[in-house]
Amino acid sequence: MHKHSRQRLISILLGLGIILIMALPISVSAAPASVPGACVLWGTVKVNGDQALDGTQVVAWVDGAGPWTSKTFTPVGETFSGYVVQIPEDNLDTPEKDGANPGDIAYFSVAGVGLPATQTATWKAGETYRTDLEADLSIGTLSVEFSAEPTKVLVGETVYFTDETTGGTPSYTYEWNFGDSSTSTEANPSYTYNTPGIYSVSLLVTDSSLPEIAGDLVVKESYITVVAPDTNPPYIAGRAPQPGAINVAPTSSVTVHVKDNDTGVNQETIIMKINGSVVSPDITGTTADYTLTYTPGESFGYLQTINVSIEASDLSGNVMTDGSYSFTTASLDLDFSADKIEAQVEEPIEFISQITGGTQPYTYNWDFGDGNTSAEEKPSHSYNDEGIYDVSLEITDADGNTVSKTKPSLITITPAGDDTDPVVTDDTGSNWIPAIGAIIAAIAIMAGIAIYLYFRQRGEEETVGGSLTQQQQQPNSEPKKRPPRSRN
Repeated sequence: MHKHSRQRLISILLGLGIILIMALPISVSAAPASVPGACVLWGTVKVNGDQALDGTQVVAWVDGAGPWTSKTFTPVGETFSGYVVQIPEDNLDTPEKDGANPGDIAYFSVAGVGLPATQTATWKAGETYRTDLEADLSIGTLSVEFSAEPTKVLVGETVYFTDETTGGTPSYTYEWNFGDSSTSTEANPSYTYNTPGIYSVSLLVTDSSLPEIAGDLVVKESYITVVAPDTNPPYIAGRAPQPGAINVAPTSSVTVHVKDNDTGVNQETIIMKINGSVVSPDITGTTADYTLTYTPGESFGYLQTINVSIEASDLSGNVMTDGSYSFTTASLDLDFSADKIEAQVEEPIEFISQITGGTQPYTYNWDFGDGNTSAEEKPSHSYNDEGIYDVSLEITDADGNTVSKTKPSLITITPAGDDTDPVVTDDTGSNWIPAIGAIIAAIAIMAGIAIYLYFRQRGEEETVGGSLTQQQQQPNSEPKKRPPRSRN
């Protein structure tokens, strides 16, 4: 008989033999009969420590060929499940491998879970092997994952990769591809990129029980960014309040944006100073754009120049320049006056405040110097005792800013019934009423003197005129002589 005809006949007989073996109940406590040219594998099957349910799938294969499957079954009169798998010999006349060769290792999986390398068998033609199988379904499906640190680097810097694979059957084999045609078979490799660019990284992991079927490939697109050395420092991209701003509310926050267009800002190098003192701003954002926000614990104060300076470097060590600027806060000013600065005991005095700047509404705290106070905007107060009193006023605006002023010896109080005219002042506190009185008195005196002199002069003129008239009426008359006295 021709050689090929004999081989075909043998293959047909082997197939009929496998069908008969699989169809007939057998006791796995006794080995199945061997098949010429094939290797028969058999044994018991457990899943998670218990006998496998009938119908559980068992798969066997060798490198480059298979799989060959079997369903578990319970032999007649037995209480456990078993399997029988026949792996034929490779037909060397075919271009593809369709069976096993002497020395090939047969691998197993049960219910889709690969088994450890300890549960394998060595293929030998015409032999029968008992290999009891036990699957641990808690192993789970092989799941490949990995991470890298850092994911953005300069040319020449090293990236460290970490395998995070779970499931399957250890140990694993690894095939890394770093995106620039470089590879590694280490579990946790490190790699240095020498050319700027954006690289995708892939990892193929295969566990020990399923060398080909259990392989799992994970690709992370555009995962690693490699940039050229950076020579540009960070810079300030925005500020609030703006440099040179005036009339800024004293409780305003200071916000500064620090940006870098290359490797990014190194947050650990950021320093903010207010009027030369280091402060601790809130820092948010990313290395490309950090936002610094500083809120003063108390007000900056009114009419103050606030100097802000920022220091920072990028991840390449470039130092930022020109990070200083200033702004000016709004003013808050206070003055007050009284409608009179001299008064008698129990005489009311009206007080008036003058406030500029700040944020309304204001709260008031008057101190009249005699132990009495007021919270009114325009209070009226009378003193019970004579004396000289200081007056103070403190105001607080809606933002919590406070300013105060004291006028020493502002109020003079005289006893009740004192006829001395009270001194009335203008807004400057000068005594202008007595000055006007003195002027009026001087004018009156001068006017009286003038009138007196006028009428006196008129009187003398009239007397002289009368005498002249009498003389004109008797021009030739001689004065009468007094008769001489007789001498007796």
